[in-house]
Amino acid sequence: MQATTSKRFLVTLAVLLGTTVIPWLFYAKLQNQDYGLNFGLDLRGGASITYRVQATGEQDQATVLKDAIRVTQFRVDKFGVSEVNIFESGSNQFTVELPGRGKEEIDRIKNIMSKVGSLEFRIVAKPEVVSAETAKREREKEAYAPSKGFRWYPSDEGREYLLEVPDLAARADLEAARASGDAKAIADAEKQLKDVTDRYVWTGKDLESVSYGRTSIQEGGGPNDYEVYFSINPGRKSAFGDFTGENIERQMAIVLSDSVHTAPVIHSKLPGQGKIYSSSNPYTQQTAQDLQTVLQSGSLGAKPEELSSFVLGPGLGEEAVRRGMWALGVSTLLVVITMVLYYRGAGWVANLAVVLNLVMTLGILMFLGAALTLPGIAGLVLTLGMAVDANILVNERIREEKAAGKSLAQAITAGYDRAWITILDSNLTTILAGLVLFWVGTGPIRGFALTLMLGLAISMFTACYVTRTIFAWGLEKGVLTEFRMAPVMALPAFRYTSARSTTIGLSAVLIVLGTAFFALRGRHEKYDLEFTGGQRVVLSFGETVSIAEVKSALEGAGLAETGVRTIRGRGSDSEHLDLATGSDSFEITGRTEDEESGRAFEAGVRKALGKHLLPEGIVWREPGPKDDKGLVPVSAVLHVTTPGATVEAVREALQASELLKGASDLKVEPGEPVKGAAAFVLSAKVTPPGSADLEATLRKEVRKSVGANPALEISEPVAQSDFIGPGVANRLREQAILAVILSTLAQIVYLRFRFRDFTYGFAAAIIVAHNVLITLGFVAAADAFGIAHVKINLPVIASFLTLIGYSVNDTIVVFDRIRENLGRRIHPDSALIDRSISDTLARSIRTSVTVFLVAIALFAFNWGGTSSIEGFSFVMVTGVFTSAYASVFISSPLLLFLPVYSRSLKALGQPVVLGLIAALFAGLGIAATQQGAGAVAGGVLASLLPLHFLYYLALWLRQPDPDALLLQLEEQEASAAVA
Repeated sequence: MQATTSKRFLVTLAVLLGTTVIPWLFYAKLQNQDYGLNFGLDLRGGASITYRVQATGEQDQATVLKDAIRVTQFRVDKFGVSEVNIFESGSNQFTVELPGRGKEEIDRIKNIMSKVGSLEFRIVAKPEVVSAETAKREREKEAYAPSKGFRWYPSDEGREYLLEVPDLAARADLEAARASGDAKAIADAEKQLKDVTDRYVWTGKDLESVSYGRTSIQEGGGPNDYEVYFSINPGRKSAFGDFTGENIERQMAIVLSDSVHTAPVIHSKLPGQGKIYSSSNPYTQQTAQDLQTVLQSGSLGAKPEELSSFVLGPGLGEEAVRRGMWALGVSTLLVVITMVLYYRGAGWVANLAVVLNLVMTLGILMFLGAALTLPGIAGLVLTLGMAVDANILVNERIREEKAAGKSLAQAITAGYDRAWITILDSNLTTILAGLVLFWVGTGPIRGFALTLMLGLAISMFTACYVTRTIFAWGLEKGVLTEFRMAPVMALPAFRYTSARSTTIGLSAVLIVLGTAFFALRGRHEKYDLEFTGGQRVVLSFGETVSIAEVKSALEGAGLAETGVRTIRGRGSDSEHLDLATGSDSFEITGRTEDEESGRAFEAGVRKALGKHLLPEGIVWREPGPKDDKGLVPVSAVLHVTTPGATVEAVREALQASELLKGASDLKVEPGEPVKGAAAFVLSAKVTPPGSADLEATLRKEVRKSVGANPALEISEPVAQSDFIGPGVANRLREQAILAVILSTLAQIVYLRFRFRDFTYGFAAAIIVAHNVLITLGFVAAADAFGIAHVKINLPVIASFLTLIGYSVNDTIVVFDRIRENLGRRIHPDSALIDRSISDTLARSIRTSVTVFLVAIALFAFNWGGTSSIEGFSFVMVTGVFTSAYASVFISSPLLLFLPVYSRSLKALGQPVVLGLIAALFAGLGIAATQQGAGAVAGGVLASLLPLHFLYYLALWLRQPDPDALLLQLEEQEASAAVA
C-alpha cells in the first residue's frame, strides 16, 4: 500500500512539474525565450497593422483577400489560442490586431507577413549557358530577353541566378497554339505542359510536412545553427527522387517568394525529403521557426502591403477590468466556501485539486503561447466550478457506499470506482465535441476546443487521481478516520415523469417563442460588430483625453453602443501615457449597415468630439483671380504636429513639390498656433494644372512633399476611417454550427456504445438542442428589453460552446444511474426513472449550484457594465439552470417516448428515415451559411424530422399510461426475436 501511494505521489509530481516548471526551465532558461502569461487586447492592448492585398491579372479580389486572411490567421496564431483579431477593412484591405506584443515581436510578425510564402525548387542553368546568357545580356542591353526555358532570379545574397524554367516555355507554346486555333497543336501543347509540370515543377503544394532542428553542418552547435526539414507528399516522392537523380552534381535553387534563398549541390538522389539552410546567414531557432510557419501556411495570392500600424490601448476601461476582477475573485471564493460547507475536510481536498487544476492549465496555456482575455479568465474560473463536479460525484458516491454499511476504506474505493464510469461518460462526450471543434474549426474555435479538452483532461486527473492519492495517504497514515459531510436535505418522493405534459409543453412554448423572437430581430439588433461589420474611425486629439470623457461625449451624442480604444499617440511623451486611462489618439468603432451610414457615423463622431480634435492639416483659402501672366494666387494654412517644426523646414519641403517648386513669390510664415499643432501660412502664385482641380492638386502636392520629410507630420484629425468587415467571425460561426452538428452525431454514437441503445444518445442530443434554443430565446429577450447587453459575439459563441459541452453532464449522471438500476430489463419504466432521478437529485443540485454560483457572480458584478463578461455569464446563468431542469423533467420522458417513436419511424421505411435525417443536417448547414431565402429554405428542410417528432410526441403525451405502451413494445420485440 505504501509503495502504491508513493508511486501515485511521484506521478502527480511528475505531471505537475511537466506542465509548469520543466517547460519554463527549458524555454526561459535554456532557450532564453520569453515565457510567461500573455494577456489579450482587452486587458493589455497590443498592435494594429493594416495591410492591402491587390489582385492582379485574372485573380478575383474577394478570393485573394479571403486567402490572405486565412494564411495570416495561421501564420500569427497557429493554435488559435493567441486571441489575434483579423478582419476586413476595405475591399482590398485587412487589419491584424495582435495582443500584448512587444516591438521586437511585432517586427518579427511584420517580417513574416512580408513574405508571399511561395516555394519552388529549380535547377540552376549549366555554367556554359550562364556565360552565354550573360554575354547576350551585356550585348543586347535593354532589348535583352532570356532564352526560352530560362529566367534570371534575384537572390538573398544580392547576386542573380539563371534558372531552368521549362514549364514557362511550355506555357508560352500553349498560348501560341491557342492563338493559332489549331486543335491538334493545342492538344499537343496541353499534354506537353502537363508532362513538364509533373516532372519539373516542385512547389510548396508538394510538401507533406515541414519541421526544423539544429544543423549538422557546423559542429559544436550554437544559437544560429538551425535548418528546416521538408518531406514531399507520398504520391510525389518517387517523382522527386527521379527529378533530383537526373540532376546529380548540379545546383538546385530553393526559391522563396521569387528570390533564390540557397542553391546547394545535389550529391545524390533525394528520396522525397531534404533540408533548407543558409551558410551565409545561418538560421536562429526563431528564423527557422518563422520559415517553417510561412511554408506550412501556404503562399499568398499577392504580397501584402503595409498601410498603417499603431499601438492599441486596452479594449476595456479601468472600471470594466475592476468589475471583472472582483467577479473572478468572489466567484472563486464561492466555489471554495461551497465545497467546504458541503464536504468539510474532503472539500478542502477538492479545493486543492482545483488549485492544481488551475496551475497546470495555466502552465499549458503558457506553453502554447495563449493570450488570456477577461472572458478567457472568466472561462477558467467557470471551469473551476465545473471541475469540482467530479469531486461532488465521488463524495456523494462515497456517502452512499458508507450508508450501505461499508468501511471507510471500502467506501472510498467503491466510490471512486463507481463514480469513475459516470465521470468518464460525461467528460468523454464533451471531449468528443472538442475533438470535432478542433478538426472542423480554425483560429479561435480551435483554440477554444484545445483549451476545453486540456481542461477536462486535467480535471479528470486532479479530481480522480490526485484526490484519491491524498485519501489513500490519509488512510495509510491514520489521518483520515472518518468522512464527514453536510447532511443531504431530505427530498419528498415525486413522480417526475407524471409532469411530462406540463414540462414538455412549457419547453415547447419557450422554444417556439424564443426562436421566433431571435429570428425576427434584425441582424444589427442581435449581432455585435464582429459579425455585422461597421465603421472604424481613428481620431487624433490636440491633448490627452480620458476614456471616460470620450465615452461620455459619445453617449451624449446618441452614440452609446460604440467601441472605444486608446492608441499610442504622437509627441515625445506618448510613451509615458497610461493607455488604460486615456490618450491623444482613439479608435472608435460602431455598427453600420452601408457606406452612407458609415459616413453618417463618422460625422456623428466628429461632431461629438470636435472640441478635442486636431485642426485640419490643410485649410484652403479661396484663390485670387488669374494675373496677366496666367498665374493664380493661392493661400492655405498648414498645420504641423511635429514639435519644433520651423518655417525653413516647411519651406524646404514645399519646394520639392512639382506645383510649388516653380511658383512665384512662395512664402511660408508662422500662423496662429492651435492646440496640438503649429500653424504655417503658405502663399504663392502658381500655374494652374490644366483641367485638374487646383485645390485638390495643391492638397495632394503639399501632403506628398511634406510627408516625404520624416521630420514633419501634417495634422490629421481623422487619421483613418474605413469599413471593417466581419472578417473571420462569420466563418467561425459557421464552423461552430457545423462542429456542433458533427459533435452531436459523435455523442450519439458514443452513448450508443456505452449504453447499448440509441435511445440515450438521441435523448442527450435533444437535451442539447433544447438547452441551446431556450437559452438563445432568453438571450434575445434580455438584449431586446435592456435586461442585459448580450449581443452575439465571439465570447457569447464561446459560452454557447461551453454550454453544449456542459449540457449533458447532469443528464448522463441520471442515465448512468438508470443503467445501474435497469438490471436485465430492456427499457426503463416511469417508476425506475423516478427512482433513479431521486437517487441522483442531491448530487445534481450540488453540481449545478457550484457552477451556477460562479456564473451568477460573474453576471452580477458585470451587469450594466461594458465588459464582454456580461453576455458570456448571462448565457451560462440561463444555460446552467435550463440544463438542470432538463436533466430531470425533459430527459426522463424522452426515455419513455423514444422507443415508441422509433417504431413509428421504422414504419416509414429505412429510405424515408435516412432522407429525413439527411434533410435535418443538410437544412441546418444551409440555414447556418445562407442568408434570406436560402436560410428560410434550409430551415424548412431541417424542420421536417422535428415536425414529425413533435406530432408523435403530442399524440404520446395524451396517453394516460406510457408504461403500457413500453410493455406492449417489449412484448412485440420479444415475439419478433422468437420468430
